[in-house]
Amino acid sequence: MKKINILIFLASASFFIFSCGGNFFNPKYYYGKSNNGLYAEEEAPPPPPEYVDAASDPFKVGEWNNINYGGYDGSKFDSEWMFEASFDAGKGNLPIYMFSTLSKKWFPGGKDWKGKQAYYYIPETGLNKVYNAPVLGTININPLTIYKYNGDNPLYAKSGYLEGRMDRFRFYSIDGKASIELKQYLIAVDTYSKFVFAYGKITATGSLLGNVYPKDFRAIEYYAKRIPFYEYDPIGYVDKSGKVVLYDDYTSEFPKDPTGYEPKQHGYEEMASHSENGKGRSPYLSKHNNDKYKITITVKELKNISVRSRTKVFGIPGKPGDYAGFTYSIAGTAYDSSILIEDLDIIENKDPRSESITGAIYWSEVLELYIGKTAYFSSSKEYEITVGKEMNIDLGSRVDKYNWETLFADTAKFGENGSGNMAEKNSPKLRLKYNDAEKCFKPDSGESIISNSNTLCSITYDDNFTLKEGEEKDITIKYNWKKGNDTSNGEEFEITYKLKFEKAE
Repeated sequence: MKKINILIFLASASFFIFSCGGNFFNPKYYYGKSNNGLYAEEEAPPPPPEYVDAASDPFKVGEWNNINYGGYDGSKFDSEWMFEASFDAGKGNLPIYMFSTLSKKWFPGGKDWKGKQAYYYIPETGLNKVYNAPVLGTININPLTIYKYNGDNPLYAKSGYLEGRMDRFRFYSIDGKASIELKQYLIAVDTYSKFVFAYGKITATGSLLGNVYPKDFRAIEYYAKRIPFYEYDPIGYVDKSGKVVLYDDYTSEFPKDPTGYEPKQHGYEEMASHSENGKGRSPYLSKHNNDKYKITITVKELKNISVRSRTKVFGIPGKPGDYAGFTYSIAGTAYDSSILIEDLDIIENKDPRSESITGAIYWSEVLELYIGKTAYFSSSKEYEITVGKEMNIDLGSRVDKYNWETLFADTAKFGENGSGNMAEKNSPKLRLKYNDAEKCFKPDSGESIISNSNTLCSITYDDNFTLKEGEEKDITIKYNWKKGNDTSNGEEFEITYKLKFEKAE
């Protein structure tokens, strides 16, 4: 008997190990990265909009707000249809979701593994399976309890949505076993439009034999673009037969980055439809989603705090003076997720290198700026970006320091005697990302390049800076360069931009 148990364990372990790179049944395939952190006490959701004009409310205007949209009555999800969940290991563990009329019914008063109130049922063994599993072939998910949450996101408080928004949604989860525990929050279905949405993100994991499995989830509202789950592109729809048809965006994207998948807005102009090739945007995007914003970036100042150039006398370098010879390409850009950005735009430029044929640069062609003094500019550039897409403002500059030699800058020994490239245009760089929950641009430390190891330059800025619609504000980036005359404390200068954020005409 002991030998049999050992063989069963080894077979199960082998299946677990060889299934899709050790991520078998990991909801990361559907919901995103783990930070291995548990959330003992959930933070309160941000308040929803106070008012939405009924004439443009996507939950009131549009044919998808009819419960018979899609050719059948959405009340089936409560009165007739039971949820089933299987997985095909031979196709990268793609889920196979189905709603079927069974000799079962939903029971009220259930509680899932986190104590969330739900309807539930226990399906017959053999309906929910893992197909084409290595070593074991097809196995049943057993035991299994399936939960349904009527109009109540089990991961997010109702106070985070406008009243009545959730009534049409049904959320589903499973609690079962197939070699490992399967405690997963899966999909949300809109019983009116019949579209299917991802609503959760994995936030904590465990491991067995080096293989990761989920231990906890949070609402997607706390991640990605911090918008309601129903404003992301739907991942599929439920057809008349009860089959969940998954769009190819979903079936192709999560295998490419199985531990990093999150629902997305791909920028589709057309709304999703009920066909295999019907991927598109959600019908429930914000009413402002096609509006445009205008961002104006103005280069305002360059201030010398402690940068010093050297002076040559008869070819012999002297001591650093109280001034510096700068050349620069001060740059920035604003864009949304539908625009491919390859480089920052130069807005204010004093860089004679590109025009020099011999390599010689007259000293008059550089900016001679004494310590404590500021050079003032007014060059600007406007950008138009789309509301509802991921929006960013990037700021960065190429700045060089030259030493003085007679009438020329010392180009022959650029990079020596305390001169050199102090900052690159794209590194270090500050990124301001639009925070949809707070309706403002904020510094994004996760995306900003704070330092450049090649130039030994780092930047600091106001971490609490915000830019809201209708505002025009200055932001200053301080550069510290430790490759020049003062390698201990660094030489410092500042670049100040004026940013204006407004609705485009």
